[in-house]
Amino acid sequence: MTHSTPHTNGTFAPTRSASVLVAEDDAAIRGLLTEALEAAGFRVWPVRDGFAALNEVRRAAPDVVVLDLGLPLLDGQEFLDAWRTVEPSRNVPILVLSASPELPPLLASVGVQGHITKPFDIDVVVAAVARLAAGERA
Repeated sequence: MTHSTPHTNGTFAPTRSASVLVAEDDAAIRGLLTEALEAAGFRVWPVRDGFAALNEVRRAAPDVVVLDLGLPLLDGQEFLDAWRTVEPSRNVPILVLSASPELPPLLASVGVQGHITKPFDIDVVVAAVARLAAGERA
């Protein structure tokens, strides 16, 4: 777990380089998230589908996961189910990005600690990731 230090402009910067897995199939959104999170001081591992996300969390053990629910191959729910089956003791905070304003109730039971509706303000996403990396709620 990492802690964050507030900047004078109200944003947060990790005190160590926290790692973030960004699982998003839309290349433009994935690129925007990667660029903004790296600019905020995070190490970012971007992936475009649920299988790649599952492989990456097993390999890299990220501090935070930013997850699109509409991923190809394994959707967000299937990714979470598979990950929790393989590594049930891992308690990594998950921020869901979704076009739906409603978060499926089951997701809270598998570690989802934040939900942001698309389209989103990138500063809101970066601040939520910083809070999660610091051990707070999104």
